[in-house]
Amino acid sequence: MASTSPFSPASRLHRRADLVIRRMPEIRICMVYRPSPARIVSLNPSSWLLFEACDRSTVEEIEAACTRLVEPATVEAVRAGLLELLDLALVEMQWDDCRGDRREEYCRERATEAQPKEE
Repeated sequence: MASTSPFSPASRLHRRADLVIRRMPEIRICMVYRPSPARIVSLNPSSWLLFEACDRSTVEEIEAACTRLVEPATVEAVRAGLLELLDLALVEMQWDDCRGDRREEYCRERATEAQPKEE
């Protein structure tokens, strides 16, 4: 079965720069305000760990770190959590490296969109 994941193990993920983050370790929660589109998201400890790991690390690096730190975290659970963070628009993929099947396709599409339109 083919993967439907938007990223590969080499994809790099990073937190959006416009987020307002309030870490509250005393109650084991992290609140994140996303201004556009406006939304407040509360992260449980597992999601918070994944969110913090999105520091331009690769998906493979995040998977290795999380499965090593959290028992019984699985690669599938880590990927599901990363997909959720992407769906919530709290993290983004770094597209400056256009290697890989999905990134190559994405970069081709963006390059086509960026070309000036002929009048």
